[in-house]
Amino acid sequence: MELIEIAPPSPYYLEMFLKVGDRTFCYPQGSFSHRIWCMLILSIGLTISLPAKASGTESGDRVRIASGVRRCTESGGKIDAQIIRGASVLRAGSIFPVVVLRALDAGTATVGQTVKGTVANDVVLSNTVFIPRASTVEGWICDVQKPRKVLSAKFSATHWWNAQALINIHFASLRFPDGRQFQISAGPAPSTEVDPNCAVPNSADRKPQTSELIVSRSGAIGPNYNGIKYGAAGAAIGPLSWMAGPFSMLAGTTLSATTGAIAPSYAFDRRIARPDAADRTKGFLVGAVKGLPGGFILTGVANHGGNVSIAAGTEIQVRLNSDLVIPNK
Repeated sequence: MELIEIAPPSPYYLEMFLKVGDRTFCYPQGSFSHRIWCMLILSIGLTISLPAKASGTESGDRVRIASGVRRCTESGGKIDAQIIRGASVLRAGSIFPVVVLRALDAGTATVGQTVKGTVANDVVLSNTVFIPRASTVEGWICDVQKPRKVLSAKFSATHWWNAQALINIHFASLRFPDGRQFQISAGPAPSTEVDPNCAVPNSADRKPQTSELIVSRSGAIGPNYNGIKYGAAGAAIGPLSWMAGPFSMLAGTTLSATTGAIAPSYAFDRRIARPDAADRTKGFLVGAVKGLPGGFILTGVANHGGNVSIAAGTEIQVRLNSDLVIPNK
């Protein structure tokens, strides 16, 4: 964060701007009215510019090489294992990568639908292979939610306040290439990304990008959308606009519209990964409506959450919920 001094062409212009990352926001200098407006815009800008909470992935989950290509883990994820007499034990909490064999979509998926995958790499610790590469896992979808209207989500008894789609998977069996089969209890590892860069293994054309899907603390796969951040921005607009006195309605609409243009995800209540000029224009208009008294009702009826679509070949991090005992051959 840095302050940039600018020589004002007249006393009615702001003298300084606050730069946060690649965005620049006004800094309160000059007349009282300018300070009020500047503080309003600055507060919203800072809220939108705050980075999302770290996904919580382990340092060994993936590496970024010098060429800028993000590649999937070679080590097999986070491992907690023990070798005992006559068996190897993979402890609960161990994480390993699994490649989904068939596409999944929250819009068409159903509870009980079979999910199959293959272990992407050898799960290794201290030169001991606990789960060999190409082992297969099988389970089912234990919870699914289609994207729904934002307003209806606020009055729903299930997944209250969450309009985003989600898919939760339970893996119940593991089969080694040599035919040995084990019962397991596992699912997507909380706070890890479902990485689209791993959809094409060992591809030199793979380009690094921010994952659009993330696993929640409950283990459900959903859009990488920080509803708390945008909700805080919306909640801040009301009290800040009151500072404008008789112009509070105009101030609220202007602030909401500006926020929608800066971050269209705020206006549409879902993740807009790489907004273009058209998205920002629409975000400005929808944000203006959202800033009107009762405008959240109109946008709540029109807006819906983001969908969850997982392509075949996508890699997810799977966490064991209970110990896996592997007898020696």
